[in-house]
Amino acid sequence: MRKLRVGIVGFGRIAATHADAWKACEGVSLVAAADPSPLARDQAGRGGLRGFARSLSEN
Repeated sequence: MRKLRVGIVGFGRIAATHADAWKACEGVSLVAAADPSPLARDQAGRGGLRGFARSLSEN
């Protein structure tokens, strides 16, 4: 079975809870987070996600 690859848009205060929920879903692979804040992208990276700004060219 192919896994659904999921990214989170907006990695603020509640995002870690959302990330944990997605990681617990069978058949889902949480892969990335998008947020304009460098601190939020760093937090996503510590959780094993690739962090993006508004576009790929801004990383």
